[in-house]
Amino acid sequence: MQKDFFHRLLEHKTAANLFLVLMIIFGLYSSKVLNTQFFPNYSIDYININVEWAGASPKDIEESIIKPIEEKVRYIDKVKNTKSTAKDGIANILLEFKSNADMQKALIDVDRSIKTITNLPEGSKKPESKVIIPYEQIGLVLISGDVAESQLKVIARNIKQKLLDKGLDRVDIDGLRKKVIYIDVDPITMFSNQLDINDINTEVFTNLKSIPSGTFRDDKLVQLRTSGTKDTISKIKKITLSSSYTKQDMKVEDLAKVYETPKESESYGLSDSKSALTLRVFRSLGTDTLKATQSLESTIKDFNASSNKNIKVEIYDLSSQLIRDRINLLLKNGVGGLILVLIILFLFLRFKVAIWVALGIPAALSITLAIMLVTGQSINMISLFALIMMLGIIVDDSIVVAEHIDYQYEKTNDSFSASYLGVTRMLGPVTAASLTTVAGFAPVFLISGVIGQVIEAIPLVAISVILASLFECFLVLPGHLNHSLSSNKISTERKSLDLNSYLTYFNNNYFNSFLKKSIEFRYTTCAAAISFLIFSIFLLKNGAVKFYFFPSPESNIILVNYDFFPGSLKNETVEFAKQLEHSLQQVDKEKIVKNVYSTIGK
Repeated sequence: MQKDFFHRLLEHKTAANLFLVLMIIFGLYSSKVLNTQFFPNYSIDYININVEWAGASPKDIEESIIKPIEEKVRYIDKVKNTKSTAKDGIANILLEFKSNADMQKALIDVDRSIKTITNLPEGSKKPESKVIIPYEQIGLVLISGDVAESQLKVIARNIKQKLLDKGLDRVDIDGLRKKVIYIDVDPITMFSNQLDINDINTEVFTNLKSIPSGTFRDDKLVQLRTSGTKDTISKIKKITLSSSYTKQDMKVEDLAKVYETPKESESYGLSDSKSALTLRVFRSLGTDTLKATQSLESTIKDFNASSNKNIKVEIYDLSSQLIRDRINLLLKNGVGGLILVLIILFLFLRFKVAIWVALGIPAALSITLAIMLVTGQSINMISLFALIMMLGIIVDDSIVVAEHIDYQYEKTNDSFSASYLGVTRMLGPVTAASLTTVAGFAPVFLISGVIGQVIEAIPLVAISVILASLFECFLVLPGHLNHSLSSNKISTERKSLDLNSYLTYFNNNYFNSFLKKSIEFRYTTCAAAISFLIFSIFLLKNGAVKFYFFPSPESNIILVNYDFFPGSLKNETVEFAKQLEHSLQQVDKEKIVKNVYSTIGK
């Protein structure tokens, strides 16, 4: 008689142990290599086109820039939709492409199409097109203190550069106002020298590279951008002004006060009634969130160790904390499941059988991580949810195979034949059950768009778990049970408590009779099942069972938005923000509020 695969596998004395060791090794390696992030990788198939045309109205922008560009780009291959926005001096065209489009090729096609446009306005700048790259925020850094805003600005830029040097992909500074130089002209001195504000304006602008680089605030004040060759206060003061009346050259400092101050129209931050800035730290797709968080935490820790005590630098709203919590939940559930499996199987099966079934949980999880690595998946909130959900699948397959092997061992008292019969007879049913589970998750792959790319991690992980479970229960578990059962005679090791005898009694005396009655009165049984189905639908329709596409977990951040009527002074906004902080401090008796940050002017 020719020996089949399972027969040869059971004859091999070390195959099961070798498979188990390899599973653990591959799992440990994969856990170190797999990327950790908040959401799975997804692509945003968009290209953004920006065109600047200083001084143009939205209507002119639409007619002269947007329409010519749209006519060229809307028929590019795989363009799904276009969305355009016209503002004062700026045109924005957003191109949405079909899923799985080659965005680099699409960008080349867009640039090539734009270059063929010959009727754009002369005063407009060259169109800029770029592929939108998604970034994921990993945390916020609050920088505050009883110091000048300019000092906070230096500290924020210093920390930002350190974070970028550590490998973080993007850091934005929130609440950072641009510096503006004001030239406050003395009207008496100006008129006594027969000068006009336009003369001063012209002389200053000719000495600056950036044009236009200023605006009139009123008839005696000029506002400048700090981006020219003579854009420092000392250099602007030395700019020479010609006066035909005095017949001698005058300097700006002779008739004007030059000073630098933050731009009043831009927003800024406050924390505990003190100046504050916030760093928004991002990672790009493919960057490990936990490693990026470690770099962020170490950088801030080193900075606090050497910085001024008057400066407060704290991290908050870390997305990695949620990942850590879910990983801990997975480990907690895995350990808890392992203990429960041992207790329950110990009541029904032999001790050695229960041990090998329980060891299948970490082994199958290990090979699951290896399959995830090979298939290009990552450890994220969605995949961790799927792993927690699929823990029961891992145990179910092993229990079915192990119980049948134990049943055959009781009949034959031969561990080899029991293991062989158990694995061959359960191969079909267990595989069929696994395929039905795959069929249940497979339709998720049909969901398109960004949401489809995000939640497809669930069926990917589910299929990985099923493959790992099948591998463990058919290639590893039978070999271990063969060796463990062969070392003991059936009479020397009995099942602890042997609850199977009680189940057999319940089956023969109660369940069989109930089953026969159900089959005899099949129409009543069918009507009862339909009634339960109708009652379930009623609970959904009546609202007794709520439906939420995504649950709304409690956030650890409270946002308060408030608006004042147009014309209100900024001081009123600042005063109201301080009152809110004071009220919050009064109600926070348990001191659970970690940070308070207010944005003024946004």
